[in-house]
This record gives sequence, structure tokens and C-alpha cells, in this order.
Amino acid sequence: MVNMRRSKLISKSSDLFRIVFPAIIAGISDLGSSDFATDCYAGSRYGFSFLWVLVLVSLFLIFILQVTAQIGSITGKGLLQNIKAKYGLLSAVVCSFFIASTNVALIAAEIAGASAALYLLTGIEVYFWSPLVALILCLFAIKGSKPKVKLILVFISFSILIVIPAVFLSKPSIKEILSGMLSFSYSPEKDWLLTLMALIGSSVSGYTLLFETSEAAERSDGFTYLPKEYLGASIGGLMVLLVNVAIVIICASQLFPKGLIVDNIESALKVLDPLLGKVGVYLIALGVFSSALLSSTVVAVSNFRLLDEIVDDLSDMLKIRAAILHGWKVILSSATLILGPILIALGVKPLKLVIYSSALSCIFSPIPLFFVALIYNSLSIPNVGKIRVSKFFCWAITLILSAISLAGVLLSFI
Repeated sequence: MVNMRRSKLISKSSDLFRIVFPAIIAGISDLGSSDFATDCYAGSRYGFSFLWVLVLVSLFLIFILQVTAQIGSITGKGLLQNIKAKYGLLSAVVCSFFIASTNVALIAAEIAGASAALYLLTGIEVYFWSPLVALILCLFAIKGSKPKVKLILVFISFSILIVIPAVFLSKPSIKEILSGMLSFSYSPEKDWLLTLMALIGSSVSGYTLLFETSEAAERSDGFTYLPKEYLGASIGGLMVLLVNVAIVIICASQLFPKGLIVDNIESALKVLDPLLGKVGVYLIALGVFSSALLSSTVVAVSNFRLLDEIVDDLSDMLKIRAAILHGWKVILSSATLILGPILIALGVKPLKLVIYSSALSCIFSPIPLFFVALIYNSLSIPNVGKIRVSKFFCWAITLILSAISLAGVLLSFI
């Protein structure tokens, strides 16, 4: 009896290390420089008023990850394969195009953030670092990073968690924090809506949906692993939420009352200097650089594969040889990595690049999310009562994000 209990305990511990912990690590390491920069700008520009957005979007993301994991696990196919099978080749190409475009923007944002972090660490200008960061990213994407290097980057990226205890040092108003989290606020300003879209786009993107569905489809143990991985992803997501909220609270407490708005990523990092000292700021800068490199490498690899698929699908649609379109794939793949350095060289501020790239992600994400809702609605899943509620929430999230994206596009022309 004792041996049976011991073996069960060992089995549960093994599952914990094999499934739950990697999911937690994946969730935390997904916190890129775009999150950090956007949070700093939102807190310094609008105070505590965007805290409700961070809470809501985090809940949306945790739910969406579970839905996409179920789709991959049940169908055994990735998102694009499901779209192709159910809604045709053209729908798959359209969805692929929007995801690929978002990926290019996200990579540009992460390169800008990583370069700004290196500027703070070394004092060498951002425009010098951005092409070198793009080159490192290219080497990682083409040759693949070694597991040890990846593990080191993951642990370095955890240094961003220092911002959580820094909240107490900033002595924020508890009343204002609760008000920001629990009360909905709205402003008709274009910049307010742009910031809203950037906060959403830095968390929810087409790439996230694509990656989670493909990961679940490659699993051989079906639904048995989903609850454990969902638990890990939820814990990781909540830790990311804590970091995002902490950054907003610090900037809202230290800068907003003085009317100081963060206009670059370097000054965003320096805000923490009085609270954590030089060592703390340097650790966070290292964390921002590492997480930016990690997330952008994964997105770059994904985009290379996605562009391959787009070329194959277009060749099938147009009835031409894929080799004819191969040159375009090379051009698009190069653009994935050099857009950020080019824009920075032309004088675009890294913070502005991050915010606009994240907002673009918000504008494009409803397209793949719409297909996710369609596919999820068509699945036959046990436990009908709960699934009906899940399907309702999936459509509700899709419509809410679509409305925000549409409002952003329309107001940008007014």
C-alpha cells in the first residue's frame, strides 16, 4: 500500500516537472520588451486607468490558450490545417498573411526593445545595436539555439520579476489601484485607443493561437495532459499579469503625478533606479534583452515556416510552380528581420515602434481568432453544458477584440 502511494506521488511529481513547470516557464518567458515598454507608457501617460485592461486581457489569453489547445488535441491538426480542411485554401492563405504580417511587426518591436536594453547597459546608441540584434536573431532562427543557451536566456529573463517587490517601494495608492482594476474608463483620444490596442496586441496575437494549436496537435496523449499544461500556462499567465500590473503601478505612482511621460524605453528602465538601484535596473535590462531575444527567435522561426506554407498554398491556388514564388519568400523572410533596424536607422523611436507594432497585432489578431471560434464551434466535445458556455465566451472575446480593432482602424482616419 505504501509503495503504491509512493509510486503515485512519484508519478504526480514527474507530471509536474514534465508538463506543469515547462508551461509556467513558457508563460513567463513570453514576457517580451514590448510588454514592458507599453506598460511603462500606459502607466506614465494614463496612471492607473488601464489596470482593468491588463486583468481582462490576461483572462482572455488564458481562456484562448485552452480553446486552441483543445482544437489541436481533438483534431490532431494545426490551426492553418484546420482552416484549410474546413474553409478552403483561400481562407488559409488570408489567415496566414495576417499572422505573418503581425509576426514581422512583433519581431521589429522586440528588436527595438532589446536594442534599447543594450543601450542602457553599455551606453552605445540603439541604432548600432539593432542590426547586431537582428543578426543574432537570424543565427538563432536559422541554426537553432542550443538547449543550454536557451535555458540560460530563460533564467536571465526571470530577472524582470524584480519589479513585483518594487511596487511596495513605490508606495502606490491602494484606492487608486482598486479603482483602476475594477472600474471601466474610456477616453475618445486617438492615443488612448492606440495604447489600449498596444496593451492587447502585446499579449494576444495570431502567432500565439497558431503556436498553441500546433503544440497540442503534436501531442500523442490527447486530453490527458491538457489540465496539467493548462494549470502551468495559467500560473505563468498570472505571473506575467503581476509583472505587467507592477510596471504600470510603478510608473503611475512615480511619473503620472508629476506629469512625466515615458517617451523611450531607456527612460522607462531608469524609472526603477530610485527604487532598485543600478544593479536592479541592470538586471531588469538583462531580463528585457533575454526575453526579447527568446520570444522574437520563436516568432522568427514560426514565420519562416509560415512563409513556406504561404508559398506552397499560393502555388496551388495560382496553379504555378512554387519555385517561381521562392524569391518572394526570401524577400519576406529578410524583411522579417531587417524591418526593425531599418526603421530605427530612419529615426523611428524604439518606444513608438513597439507601441505601433503591438497595436498592429491587435488589429490583425481577430482574423485568426474568428477562425478559432468557427472551428471550436464545429467540434463535438464531451460535457456539452460546459462546452456551450466555452463556445459562447470564445465568440464573445472574438467580438470584443474585433470591435476594438475596428474602432482603432476607423478612428485613425478621422
